[in-house]
Amino acid sequence: MSYDDLASSRGVFDCTYRIVNAPAANTIDKGTNVKLPILMPRAQGIVHFLTTTSIVSTSIHLTMMPNINKGYTLGIYLSLLFFNLDVIPANFSDICKSAGFIMELIYIGDDGMPPDTDPIIVEAFSQPMVIDIDTHFVCAISSVLIPLMGKQPTEQGYSSWWSSCCKAAEGRFNFLAAVLISLQPPRKQAGTIYSGIMGSFVLHKAVFTALVDYRRAHSDKVSDFIDVTLALLKNTGMTHFVLIDKYLVTPNQPALMSEKAKPHIDNLIQAYTYLKGVADDQKNYLKFLKSDDELGVFNQQKFKNVRAIAYHSAIKKEPSLSNYSNVDTCRENTDRRS
Repeated sequence: MSYDDLASSRGVFDCTYRIVNAPAANTIDKGTNVKLPILMPRAQGIVHFLTTTSIVSTSIHLTMMPNINKGYTLGIYLSLLFFNLDVIPANFSDICKSAGFIMELIYIGDDGMPPDTDPIIVEAFSQPMVIDIDTHFVCAISSVLIPLMGKQPTEQGYSSWWSSCCKAAEGRFNFLAAVLISLQPPRKQAGTIYSGIMGSFVLHKAVFTALVDYRRAHSDKVSDFIDVTLALLKNTGMTHFVLIDKYLVTPNQPALMSEKAKPHIDNLIQAYTYLKGVADDQKNYLKFLKSDDELGVFNQQKFKNVRAIAYHSAIKKEPSLSNYSNVDTCRENTDRRS
């Protein structure tokens, strides 16, 4: 592949795709057998509204508790996912085990009462919920909580990210953003969700695939929240390469042929060669579908100078990119070579 071929490959991240198919994972990450309490309706079929209220309100209260352990945080995250998508927990049992987690099912009956065997679940359940738990609310809060799997929360950007997501949900689900904003989980909990799900390739691939499979088969309010989720997960872990593609390769910037960029052009060509072999419906979600070994071709260090040049060009047109998590590194590289 030559530089001319590189130029003809530009713009590969311009579209968002919903339907994704991917080969089975080859990489499995081991964990430490952490127990995950999973809240599930006892009844099959139509779920009683008290059961729904109990599962959703308890899940939300647990995500807002700052000092519970990671097992509860991840378990409640999966509880909300399974409940929304009608996932059978048994289908995730081996996946969770391979990721180092053991699911512990906690069934909620039609009376909405959880068993009294787990004091933390009981405490969360007993807290008042002044919001009506209806379909609009469940989908609205899910459209902000579920994308946490792909959001590494920083001290500077987490709250603003949450607020902007809540405002987007307000327009989509006709639910007050202020209410959703008030339900923001502590940054520690958000970080636990991100590291717990994304820390295991086999797990985050399964979660992502469950979302896409449901979206492929349904057209309902849950599908709406999945659309929002997929939009927020677009290009997760690929921001550095998106900047390069959008601000250097696509406009064919002369800076690409500068002395600063030259050491990394071969690596850039290798990355675009790899992308040519990836189906279009996967390119926006590589982090969820390919192992870290396979994505090594996109390692940021392979484009250190090019990334810095792209960032320098990007913030001139989009100042909000100054919140990009690799800003300091990019600034350092750019300033050193200015």
